[in-house]
Amino acid sequence: IICFGALLDPIAYVAVQMFQVTGRTDLSLKREIWLRSLAFAAMIVGAVHSVAGICYAIIFASACNAWISSFYIGKCSGISQREQLRDIIPYAITAVISIIPCLLLNLLPSTPFLLLPLSLLCSTACFLSILIFRKEYFKAASQRKRLK
Repeated sequence: IICFGALLDPIAYVAVQMFQVTGRTDLSLKREIWLRSLAFAAMIVGAVHSVAGICYAIIFASACNAWISSFYIGKCSGISQREQLRDIIPYAITAVISIIPCLLLNLLPSTPFLLLPLSLLCSTACFLSILIFRKEYFKAASQRKRLK
């Protein structure tokens, strides 16, 4: 759950770098005020519902962070949120698909000391195989376009 919450962090890092390069401290401050207030509210609501609630609050805060950051990136660069989302969706789908083996392994009756390394290895292998497959697929597609 926590890893899924960190999936959208690169958008926030791009926003911070863009604001530093362009010198738009006003947008950076507005972004931080919105993010901190939403994250604080999410943590208060999540804390009421135990550790799982806090983990889901992290996912919510991360999604809000990505949405707000992409909004301000769009204001600064002219790239719309839809275009930014279109660039990220393939990686998000790859990450979600790589989580599935980990979730299936957790259904097995075993100790956490065995499940954690197995889940880590299985999800990593799945993620890397999907990336390799996509790379080969795009290579083949670009070669087909050249032949036409």
